[in-house]
Amino acid sequence: MRRFLLILMMFVSILCLAQNELNTNKIYAFVICEQNKDGFWICHKDTVIEKKEATNKFYAYDKKNCKLYGISLWGNYVYFCSKDFHKKLRKDIPILKEKAILPLIELYNQELIQKAEIANKKRIQEIEEEKRIAIIKAKEDSIKREEQDREHERKKAEYIRTHNKHYLPKNKVLKCLLCDEYNREDSVYTAFFKNDTLYYVGTKNGLLGYRYQQIHVAKVDIPSMDEKFKLHYEAFKDSLIQTDDYFNLKTAQQYNDIQVRECAEKVVKKAPNGFIDYWDWDCEYGMVTLKMRYCNLNQKTIKYIDVYFSVKNDVGDVRGSGHFQGTGPVEFMSSGTWNWDSSRYYVARDASKMALTKIILTYMNGQKVTINKNRLVFNKSSY
Repeated sequence: MRRFLLILMMFVSILCLAQNELNTNKIYAFVICEQNKDGFWICHKDTVIEKKEATNKFYAYDKKNCKLYGISLWGNYVYFCSKDFHKKLRKDIPILKEKAILPLIELYNQELIQKAEIANKKRIQEIEEEKRIAIIKAKEDSIKREEQDREHERKKAEYIRTHNKHYLPKNKVLKCLLCDEYNREDSVYTAFFKNDTLYYVGTKNGLLGYRYQQIHVAKVDIPSMDEKFKLHYEAFKDSLIQTDDYFNLKTAQQYNDIQVRECAEKVVKKAPNGFIDYWDWDCEYGMVTLKMRYCNLNQKTIKYIDVYFSVKNDVGDVRGSGHFQGTGPVEFMSSGTWNWDSSRYYVARDASKMALTKIILTYMNGQKVTINKNRLVFNKSSY
C-alpha cells in the first residue's frame, strides 16, 4: 500500500510539473464545445483560447515542434512547450511525429462532435418532455382555475341573492371626514365607493321625533379589511363604485346641510312658538312641584313663561289646578329650565296624573302668546 501511494504521489507531481511547463498563453483548440443558455453544446473549431478545462488525457507529444496534445471533457487542445520539455515528459505519453498525430486529432475531434450531438439530442428530448409536462400542467391549471372561477361565481351569485348591497359588513372603526364622528357599528348603509373613499349614510335624531339623513365619508384600506368586507365589496363593486366627479366631499356636505335645514323647518312648522323639551311633576306630601325645560323657536326673546296645569286621580276627578311662572330670558333657538320645587298647591293622596292645560309666553316687547292644550308640542325624544 505504501509503495502504491508513493507511485501515485510521484505521478501527480510529474503531471503538475508538466502542466506548469506548458505555455498557457498559446493554447490552441482543434475543437472546443461550450454550452449555451438553452443547454445546447456548440462546437468551435481551430480556436486560440486563454483558459481551458482540466486536461483528462495527453495522447501525444511532437518532440520536433515541442507540442503536447491533450483532451479534456469538452475540448481537444495542443500546447506549445519549452525545448527541454521532453526531459520531464511522462512515460505514458507517446512521442509521435506530426504525420502520425494528425489522425488522432481528427479522431478526438469527431468523438467530441459526436458527444455534443448526443448531448444535444438528449437536450431536445428533455425540452420536449418539459414542454409536454408544461402543457399537461397548463391544462390542469386551466381546468382548476375554471372550476375555481365557477365556484367563485356561484358563491358570488348566492351572496348577491341573499344580501342587500347597501348593508356593508365591517370590522374596523370608520372616522367621518366631514363630521369627525366615529362609526363602531358592525355594518354601515353604503351609498357608494369612490376610489378608496366610502360614502355611507346614517340617520340622526332631530327634535320633536323628526329624523334626518347624513352622508358620512371615510377612507378605507380595502386590502386590510376582513374577509366579510372584501366578499361584499367583490360581490357588489360593479354597482357600488362611483366614478362621477359630481360626488365629492363638497356635494356631500351640501346634502347634509339641506337635510338639517329641512328637519329644522319641519320642527318650526310644527312648533312655531317652541316646545316643551322636558317636564316632570310630583306631589310628595301633597305639595305639587314641577320641572320643565322649554325651547324657544320664536325669534322674539321670552321674558316670562306661565305654565297652567290640572291634577286628577285615576278616575278623572280633578284634585287641583294652578300655574307656575318662570322668568327668562330665553332667546331664539335656546332653552330655559325651571324647577318649581315648592308651591302653595296641595292635592289629595289619590292624585296620580297631571295635565298641562296651556302655556302663556310673554316676550320682551310685551307681546303675549297663549298656547292651548291641543297646541302644546312635546319633544318625546327627551323622555
